[in-house]
Amino acid sequence: MKIEFYINGEKRKMDVPPQRRLLDILHDDLDLIEVKEGCGNGECGACTVLMDGRRVNSCLIPAVQIQGSSIITLNGLKKLPSYHKIEKAYVDYGAVQCGFCMGGFMMSTASFLSELKRPVTQPRILEAFGGNLCRCTGYTKIMEAIEQVANDESMVADFVREWNEQFGDFKNNIPVSPANLDDLNVLIRDAHQELVLIAGGTDLMVQKHKMKNKTIVDISKVQELSQTIEISDQGVLIGAAVPIAYLIEHEAVSAEFPVLIEALKQIGAPQIQNRATLGGNIANASPAGDSMPPLAALEAQLWIGPPVNGSYEKLGIDEVMVGPGMNSLSGSRYIAYIFLPYLFKGNAFWYYRKVGQRKAMAISKLAVAVVAGKEDGVINDIRICAGSVTPQIKRAEKTERLLQGQELTEALIETAKKTFMTEVTPITDIRSTADYRQSICGEVLRDALHQLRQSK
Repeated sequence: MKIEFYINGEKRKMDVPPQRRLLDILHDDLDLIEVKEGCGNGECGACTVLMDGRRVNSCLIPAVQIQGSSIITLNGLKKLPSYHKIEKAYVDYGAVQCGFCMGGFMMSTASFLSELKRPVTQPRILEAFGGNLCRCTGYTKIMEAIEQVANDESMVADFVREWNEQFGDFKNNIPVSPANLDDLNVLIRDAHQELVLIAGGTDLMVQKHKMKNKTIVDISKVQELSQTIEISDQGVLIGAAVPIAYLIEHEAVSAEFPVLIEALKQIGAPQIQNRATLGGNIANASPAGDSMPPLAALEAQLWIGPPVNGSYEKLGIDEVMVGPGMNSLSGSRYIAYIFLPYLFKGNAFWYYRKVGQRKAMAISKLAVAVVAGKEDGVINDIRICAGSVTPQIKRAEKTERLLQGQELTEALIETAKKTFMTEVTPITDIRSTADYRQSICGEVLRDALHQLRQSK
């Protein structure tokens, strides 16, 4: 396919296979060897670049999604005079050893500074750099260098000014198709073969062996799907292709649905969050999908396109996810929007707990989401959903009915725990055993109910 895009501010035209990785285009085709391949799965961050102002893992982006984009690599950053002060801080603190990961760290440092929020704290730095791995330094020296640079307010101001002058005013005028819902729906209507719709595409390169003989359609630039966050009196309507980083940063969504935001924060690192979408997390239909337990607990409504006579089909999570890796979106149907209704008036209780092999950047062994309302000590509404422990994401309705209208006591909490354990049907796999998952699900729910009991 023929693509046009900008690389470090210069317009490029290329003819490449649609599934060729951005990493290979940069490193092999354009000889930008500062972009390294480490894991090839979006975990190590060595291949980090900036795409349309956001850092991403170039190993996960197919050529079909580059059309019309602006890509910045380390060579582009070196055009900024203040960049060399960042480089010097890394050297002064002894943060560089073999250097293989440094290109990715520099790109993440630039992104961190351009979006800097004060005060600069160690937890904030650790969270921001969770997607960049280094096997030499042990991270202490790297974190010290980043903290020193970030606390130099004069240097950061210079960097942001130079950043905006060099990259901030970039205007993207390459036509992209499909650019809106009408174009997408016409494309689907006229298709004579199976189409695979992608937005963030964070799983595409990892599973590209499954995409042979399929036509990939990039919907990440469909305006209605990638930009809609619409607040109404009834709830919030979210485009299926809105990157989850935008939701995490959105004040109204964070305030109304903290249980969902807590789950989204645990989906990968910033490079992944800048690409991954709610629509993709749902359509992948993985029982371990981090967003799905809170979405189910919040009674999220999925609007399915193409619309018929201007109306979307509206389904629940359990009606779209029919089994592990299987969804009901056959033919030309796709998730267009996710609607989150306001279920509770006032301050609702919420709880989300994910258990994995490590504290962060892990596929879940199990996850539990709880949303509840309580008045005068009595539960007047509660929704419970677990992930990674059932073949299909569904609410724990038996446990909910047991708790509905009740005042929490120690005995009731123990009964609810046992009931919940009968509702989950985990398997034993490479990540955990069925017995462990079932037992810990019960303990996690008990913890949630104790916190609900103590809440006002």
